[in-house]
Formats: sequence, C-alpha cells, structure tokens
Amino acid sequence: MWVLGNTVEFNCLKSQSTLTNVSPPFKLPEILDLTNNTLLGTLPEFDSWTNAQEIKLGTNFFTGPIPESVGSLRRLATLDLSINFLGGDIPDALGDVESLLMLKLGGNANEEPFSGFTGNLPGALGNLRNLVELEVYSNRFTGQLPLEWGQLDKLETLDVEFNSITGSVPGEYSGMTSLREFYLSNTGIEGAVPEEVCHDSLAFFVVDCDVVCTCCSQCIEEGETRRVR
Repeated sequence: MWVLGNTVEFNCLKSQSTLTNVSPPFKLPEILDLTNNTLLGTLPEFDSWTNAQEIKLGTNFFTGPIPESVGSLRRLATLDLSINFLGGDIPDALGDVESLLMLKLGGNANEEPFSGFTGNLPGALGNLRNLVELEVYSNRFTGQLPLEWGQLDKLETLDVEFNSITGSVPGEYSGMTSLREFYLSNTGIEGAVPEEVCHDSLAFFVVDCDVVCTCCSQCIEEGETRRVR
C-alpha cells in the first residue's frame, strides 16, 4: 500500500479479499486506486465516500450491481469499474454525479459466472456534461443509443462496442462537438451515420461494415472481434 497525502493505492495487491477488509482504518482518501487486484464481493455503499475524487476498482472480481448511493459522490471525477463481474441496470443516480470526467464500465460481460450490465443504455448519463471519456463496451446492454447523450459536448471518447444495441446513430450526436474516438462495432447498429455527426475532430470512428458511413476510419466484418486502435 502507498499513502501519498490524500491518495491511497493498492495496485497489484493480488490478495483475495473483500473491499471492506482492505479499506484503510482511517478517513477514506480523495483518490482510491485498487486497480488490478483479486478483490471479491459486491461494491460497498458509497454514502460515506463523499470526499472521493477518483475511485479506481478496475480489473478485479467484484460482482453485483452499482449501488444507488453512487449518486452521493458529488465530487467524483473518475469512476473506473471496468473488467469485473458486475451486472444489473445502471442506476439513474449515476447521472447526478455531474463532476464526472471519466466513466469506465466496460468489460463486465462474462459467461462464468454470468455477468454484465443489462437494460437500456441510461439516458441519465446525458446529464454528465463534463464527461470526457465514456466506456461501456463488452456488456449486455440492449435498446438504442440514448438521444440525451448528444448533449455531451465535451466528450472525446465513446466506446459502446460488443453490446446488443439496435437502431441507428442519432442525428443528435452532432452535439458531440469534441468527439475524437467513437467505437461502435459488434453491435446491432444499422443504417447510415448522419453527415452532421462527422465532425472534423473525429479521428477514429469504428463501425460494423454494413453501416453506411462516410467518415469512419475502420469497419469490422461480421464475426471479426479484434480492432486496430
């Protein structure tokens, strides 16, 4: 463990434990990094974590849903829950954390044990107007791309690959004027990408090859699972 001011890191701890057991016996820090360990169990209630600015719990073995109390993290800039075994619907309360700059929920779909976030992609995330990076790849989301996300004018990276979403890219996404990377392959998205979505800032735009797109940098053939980034 490393403690530097208000930062606590347990990187590569590699011990099987629950988050409760490894939580420090003092006031929770502003930056908590438990990335790349073998931590087990469900996520804690976040009511007492209100001073947190960064919570990084990626690449562990956490299970279950995101608690509704995530909405109490009003100072949070980074939330990384990627590459775990989490599931269930994303709580709308996450859309209340308007301080968020980075939200990483990707890589939670697993077969054994069966996991992955489900339901529609939450339109409430469109309230996160400061968001720069949003990753929800490799889950079990269904439905269509939320129109509300078109309000994310500071968003630079959006990754929704490997989900069972349908429909087409909304024209409202022309509001994503800062978008540089958009990963949309291995989904059920179809039709044509509206020209107004093709901003000059868009450097990487990856779709399935049956999507009509004049500004895409790469298309993925059916059955192909790898991409160049």
